[in-house]
Parts: sequence; C-alpha cells; structure tokens
Amino acid sequence: MARLVSNRGLPSEQVFEIHDGTTTIGRSPENDIFLAHGSLSRQHARIHCVGPRVTITDLGSKNGTSVNGRRIEQSELCSGDVLRLGSIECLFSLQDDSFAPDATRDIHTAFFRTTTLDFSDKSGEAVLAGPESRTSAQLQILLQVSQILSLPEPIDRLLEKVLDLVFQILDIDRAAILLARGDPADQGALPPRVIRSKFRLVEGEPFYSHRIVDYVRQTGKAALFVDPKSDPRIDPSRSVNLQGICGSMCAPLKSKDSLMGVLYVDSLSVSRRLTHEDLDLLTAFANQAAIAIENAMLHAQIAEEAVLRNTLVRFFPPTTIQKIMESKETGLGVIEAEITALFCDISNFVSISSGMEPREVIDILNKYFRIVADVVFECEGTLEKYIGDAILAVWGAPYTHCDDADRAVQAAVQMQKALFQTNDPRLKIHIGLNTGRAASGNIGSDRYVQYATIGTTTNLASRICTAARVGEILISEKTRTSLHQINYPIEECGRVRVKGHEEALELYRVRWDPT
Repeated sequence: MARLVSNRGLPSEQVFEIHDGTTTIGRSPENDIFLAHGSLSRQHARIHCVGPRVTITDLGSKNGTSVNGRRIEQSELCSGDVLRLGSIECLFSLQDDSFAPDATRDIHTAFFRTTTLDFSDKSGEAVLAGPESRTSAQLQILLQVSQILSLPEPIDRLLEKVLDLVFQILDIDRAAILLARGDPADQGALPPRVIRSKFRLVEGEPFYSHRIVDYVRQTGKAALFVDPKSDPRIDPSRSVNLQGICGSMCAPLKSKDSLMGVLYVDSLSVSRRLTHEDLDLLTAFANQAAIAIENAMLHAQIAEEAVLRNTLVRFFPPTTIQKIMESKETGLGVIEAEITALFCDISNFVSISSGMEPREVIDILNKYFRIVADVVFECEGTLEKYIGDAILAVWGAPYTHCDDADRAVQAAVQMQKALFQTNDPRLKIHIGLNTGRAASGNIGSDRYVQYATIGTTTNLASRICTAARVGEILISEKTRTSLHQINYPIEECGRVRVKGHEEALELYRVRWDPT
C-alpha cells in the first residue's frame, strides 16, 4: 500500500491512500483522488499499483504531470518521489516507508539545464535569463562559486571555503560536510570533516540528524525537510528533538557515480523556513562543490603518490615500485619469507680513504654506489641500505621469485665485473651472500619509508662478507643449495669461522671471469 500527500506542510495538506489496482486523480469528483484545483484537468492522471511496482500515467492533461521536476507521460514511482500535477505538488511514499523528505532533487538540477547567464548588460552585472527566481546577492555568489572553487587548494582549506560560501548563499544556522573514509563504496559511518555554526557548539552534543544524512546517502538525492522538529516521521531522530531543528536540507557530494559524502545544513529558527528554491540552490552549489572536492582529493593523492614513488626509488627496481603503487596496502606490510641477502664492501677502504680529502671520499663513494645500485635494480633486488662503504641488498622481499638466490649471485658477479671495468684501483670489493628466513617490511611510520629485513640471515651475510678477500664472492651452504642454475664455477672453501657465530660455516667461492 502507498500514499500520496498533497501540499505537504501547508494548512491544505491532504493524505490519500493508494491501494492495489488503478487510482485516478483529477478535479472531477468522480476520481478516486479528488483535488478541486483549477490547474488540474477533470481526469488528470492515473496511478497503477501492483505489489511493489507503481506507475503514474498522465491522461492528456492540459498542464501536465511531472516527477521530480521532469515532465512525463508515464513513469515508475519510487518512495520519496515528488509529483507535480498542474500546480499542485504531492509527495509519494510507500506506507511502510515512514521516512521521506518534503522534496528531493537529483544532483543535476534544473538550475543548470534551463538557466543561462547573460553578461551583455552594459552595467557589467550578470543577468538571470531563466525561470528561476533568486535574490541578487545569492545569484552573484553562485556565479562566482565555480571560479572560486576551481582554484587549487589543500582539501581542508577547500572544505572551510565551501562552508563559508554556503553561509553566504543560504540563511542557515549550521552546516557540516561529512566525507567517507577511504573508499567511497565503503558503507561505514560518514564522519563530519568540517562543521560550522552561528551558535556555540557543545562538545559531545549531536550536531546533525543521522536519519536525514542516511536518507540522502542511500537515495543519492538532495532532500528538504521543512519542519523536522514536528514531523512525526522523524520522531526517532534524537538530534532533531534535542536541538529543535526547524528545517534542514542535505545534498549528496558525488564523484561520478560514487558518493564522497554529504553537505548538511539546518535552521534553528521558526521564523526562517527553508524552501524548495533553497533546495535548488543548495543542490546546484553541492554539484560544483563536489567537483572541487574531488579535484582537491585527486591532487592530494597525486602529490602523495609522487612523494611515495620518489622514496621507493631509493629501495626498489621499477617493476617492484609499480606493484607497490598498484597495491591498496602500499605493498610494504611486514612479511616473513625466505630471502637471499647480499653484503658488498670496498676492500681496504679505511686505508685508501685516509689519504683523501673528504670531497674525494664522497665522489668515490657516489661512483661506487651508483654502479652497484644499478646492478641490484637490474637484477630486481631491493637495495635496503648503505652502511658506510657497504651496501645491503636482498632478494625475496617485498615480493618473492623462485630464483631469488640465482638473481643475487648474478648481481654479485655483475658488481665485480662492472667495478673491475672502471680500472679504478680504489674500487676493489668483496661480497658475501646468505639465504634464510627473515621478517621484512617498513620500519617506522606510514609517512617515513625505511624498508628493512630483520633476522640472523642478513647478519650472517655481513659476517660472510667480512670473511671474503679482495675480489671474492663467498656464499653460504644454504645459498648454494638454493640455486636453480649454476652458471659460474663454485668451489668449496672448507669450514670457516666468522665473528659472532659459534660454529664454523661451510662456505663456497663463486669464480667469476673479469671479461
């Protein structure tokens, strides 16, 4: 069962029950719904109701029938739709749906479709060419909204500006912008991002009507509630009753087909009634504000991604960076996996650098780091850190490959060859590799990326590097058995004792040819 409410909120308000079957509407007493008004035809329209499906058909009336501002010949009806029969406005609702606004508007309003602006007036003032009636002050502000909101602004500053403008456009007491957290598709609570009031706000006191906000969020339409305080449909709304809200409007902030949030306004004064014209104005404004908010969010996201990408360049090869950027979790959560760690150190660097000027030391280190870092990334490794004249690189984190050990050994050989080919006697290195389990992830805060691997695997790789001599590549037993293809001669070194490890290690030497 459904119902039709004509002249909602006025002394002439009438409520008509609509039962299954056909219901006729017109100014003739023979109709099921008799509305004695000259703007209606004798038989104006027909409503057909079969279960949950309800349709309305115009019967060739002189002044027409519209649904939500759109003139129709026939249309399906949904709860909350606003019908205009001639000049009479009616609210349609399903009887079991006890909550509906006094008026709704789609986000693309008639204001944008039918209003044109003529700047040809010699006075330089904008002239309204269209059926909508606005005060001069409201119109001038609305004409500037698009230009003002198009300026690039940080999101919080933009939201404050939006509330400044809405207070200039409408005679209201309070306003709030509520934005979804993260994904707009998330149906969790909409927290208020910014609020504004002409009166002192009491901490912990409900500010807005959750029921009104939820209605707009679910329908995606801007809604007007003329007198929510005395409206029996909103009795459960604690905030309305406690604060004496005498009128409220709420408009969705849409990003394409997604709802980013809502713009809520209300009035606490019985002398100021919000009107349908106010709803049109708020809807038009919300449409422009949503575009500005979306652009600000996109700008902030791009800037954040640029900072993150620049940070990731220090640690990861391009292929890994791409995966991380595409991951909603940023790809840097702590994982435990089998890795192969590589330590590379310049041989006898302390004695070499002792006779050099500080600037020379920096120049030689930059030359060395540039070469070995390029090799790490070419072999798709993670360059974890620089330690003095040493580097630590790992394979297997943040993403694993079946041949991580092979890639690490290949990188070690390419480092030796690349530095040998520089013909710089100062750039002689020794390398140690070890394979084993380790925990890897971002160490620190979300804003500061410091990727690290924690565990004995990397510590042991450092000790193996210390045991290697000039030009040598030493690998552990675990690394040797993890190789899928042995592309270089490998010879046993026997059991070797390393600092910090009680038992001697079985180490192997990878032979490499400088040519």
